[in-house]
Amino acid sequence: MTSILRSCFETLHVLALGPMLYVTWFVPIINMAWTQQYQIRKLHPKLQPPIANHVPLWPGASFRHGIWQVVTYGIPLFTLDFFLRKYYDGVDPEVWASQPYIGGLHLTRLLPDSAPTVREVVGHTVGALVLYDAMFFMLHYVLHTFPAVYTLVHKYHHDHESVSHHVTNQLTPWERVFLILTANFSLKLMRAHPLTRNVFTHAFIWLLMDSHSGYDFPVWLDKAVPLVGGSISHYTHHVRHSVHFAPLFTWLDWLAGTQLDVSSKQALLEQHRSKAAPALSGEQQAAAAAPRKSVHR
Repeated sequence: MTSILRSCFETLHVLALGPMLYVTWFVPIINMAWTQQYQIRKLHPKLQPPIANHVPLWPGASFRHGIWQVVTYGIPLFTLDFFLRKYYDGVDPEVWASQPYIGGLHLTRLLPDSAPTVREVVGHTVGALVLYDAMFFMLHYVLHTFPAVYTLVHKYHHDHESVSHHVTNQLTPWERVFLILTANFSLKLMRAHPLTRNVFTHAFIWLLMDSHSGYDFPVWLDKAVPLVGGSISHYTHHVRHSVHFAPLFTWLDWLAGTQLDVSSKQALLEQHRSKAAPALSGEQQAAAAAPRKSVHR
């Protein structure tokens, strides 16, 4: 049991960190009276999805669906932990070769003898975040370019009636596996120390949950650090799917021409919607204003 726990400590860390951040950080925020004024839907009332895109709020409110999310997130991680050798820089390859690898299972995780410097932790964490952002930008663009692929892989992430931190983990299994692989590959390219990998995990999950929070605070990371997208940027992507494909930063969207200026987002979105929406007759307007039942798609 000790070997198994040592082998999959990163997976256990990830599975525990998401709920921990939700309970200790996001729940207090959404339940404080003074934070409600910073909800994006209130700050930017025109920055809302068309009513046709509305479906019932994320189904994770049900316990059964929450368990399903943990299973579909945890199984790929545990599989990678058990069936892939865990090589780290700073560990002698001959020592690795002497470790048991029985029946395809690798239950030992050897750690480097020395700890990384603060510069290495910060540099490798930021570098891995930038690499992940670039890789996911390319996949994200493809998903929104080909309708069949979008429907199969990514549409579920956009099925919501409001953007909130719940949507962060609203992913298909295919999308979830790609997210895990790209994050791990980014860390591998940076030759990150296990300690750095755990620092990355905290930053990575927090940034993803924050970008789906639905809040735009006047003093926040995206206001203080250039090129950080923040929640308003990703919220705009969930409203208008053809912009802001990068999940964390903005530089790739600027280069690709898919970035909107913050000051012009509302005007451009309103202009886009007014051109796309045909004029409605009086009867059609009355029908549209009537209460409607939400239907899962």
